[in-house]
Amino acid sequence: MRTEAREALIKDLPEAEYNLAVFDKHVAEHGPASFMVLKVGGGVLNRLNMLEACVGSIARLGRLGFSPVIVHGGGPQINQRLDQLGIRKSFPDGLRVTPKEAIWEIVDVLDGINEHFVDRLEEHGQYAKGFPRAFEADYIDRQKYGEVGAVTNFVDAQNILSALEDGRIPVISCLGRLASGEGFLNINADDAAAYVVKILRPLKYVSMTLEGGVTDDKETIIPVITPEMVKDLENRGLLVEGKQKKVKEGLALVNSGVASDVVIVHPAKLIEELFTHEGHGTLVTSDVPLRTYEMSAINSLDTVRISKLIEEAFDKKLAPDYFATTKIAKIIMTAHNFDGVGVFIEPGGDISEHMILYMDKLAVVPHARGRGVAQGIIEAADTDGLFWRAAANNSYFDKYVTLSDGHRIVHSAGDKAWRVYWRNVLHKIIPNLIKAADEKTWTVFWRNVPPENIPSLLKYAQSRPVTIHRN
Repeated sequence: MRTEAREALIKDLPEAEYNLAVFDKHVAEHGPASFMVLKVGGGVLNRLNMLEACVGSIARLGRLGFSPVIVHGGGPQINQRLDQLGIRKSFPDGLRVTPKEAIWEIVDVLDGINEHFVDRLEEHGQYAKGFPRAFEADYIDRQKYGEVGAVTNFVDAQNILSALEDGRIPVISCLGRLASGEGFLNINADDAAAYVVKILRPLKYVSMTLEGGVTDDKETIIPVITPEMVKDLENRGLLVEGKQKKVKEGLALVNSGVASDVVIVHPAKLIEELFTHEGHGTLVTSDVPLRTYEMSAINSLDTVRISKLIEEAFDKKLAPDYFATTKIAKIIMTAHNFDGVGVFIEPGGDISEHMILYMDKLAVVPHARGRGVAQGIIEAADTDGLFWRAAANNSYFDKYVTLSDGHRIVHSAGDKAWRVYWRNVLHKIIPNLIKAADEKTWTVFWRNVPPENIPSLLKYAQSRPVTIHRN
């Protein structure tokens, strides 16, 4: 079944082959619990179509050979029950105030959700096991919040590992038993999931919501959120209530090193999020997420889409045979969406023995500029040495100067004159340089290159043909 499921996935999404290999390697080295913690909001489970999309995505993931550890909430269902009983709701600091008379109703609701979730997974052919009492908890502030707790112990951790080894997906409820064993506390589902993440330290932490991510003013999903973006999003009113909590907790988990990826995604888009280059939700990260493809993996990439990215970034046409005729050593691109790519080749000749790469293309689409994508790609590629060229009047000249150890001006074929500039005096002469430069003049930059190799790399850069042309 696994082989057929994977063949079907690769047929639909050719780039999935790369991530399958990455995930397989990670799980083989760290065990099945290291793959993913999946938090499923109660709103998803409260709508039949969303529940079916959620269960279908998880079951398909299981057929591919990967088992998430699921933590679920139940907010809307609890609201409905308490409304029926006439129990007033309030949420100071985003936490549900839980009076003593409500806690057993909440236990009953969450137990029902847990059991139904497991049943639906098994109806889809995916073995699962419910864990409605996975945590111990203690009061946060009984006077302010009532029967609301914070997790103090993941008591079912070993049983959950055993379930995964047996091929069963664990489904954990957000209830905590008091250490005395005399009652239960309601736990915020995001907090419960974050606790599980801290214990398991998974490759992926995914939060499944109705919206499928954080949206901008036009209701378009924001693909990546970094710390620098949070304040602006708050000022624009785009991070409120649950979204704000998810983003800030996600950043805290990433910054502390317990999760490499934190993603908010729609139930129907989980597979696309995990197995495509662009993803399909909001990635919360501390820096620009990049993925490197060495020579052996490049054939699996969607070069048509990469070509369109390059053309959009430059507003020019790429040579139709570029990927067929260029001997590419490495491609580095943004991991969550198609908005930045670097194409690197081995120049050969006397440069090749020093493992120096030539960056033949660096493309970032307009809406992603200013987020550090270009810098991230250059720094990710910089191993033993790196060099590249750009038009002398390139608008990113200042940035390239800061990213390079040195540069010189070269002219196109037929004009062998060189103009040499040193980094520490460059800013004084940039205006004159740009004024004097024309479209046939290039600036060549390098990093970590031995001085004796500079003449060779300059000669190589000068000889490279132009492969992108004005429309």
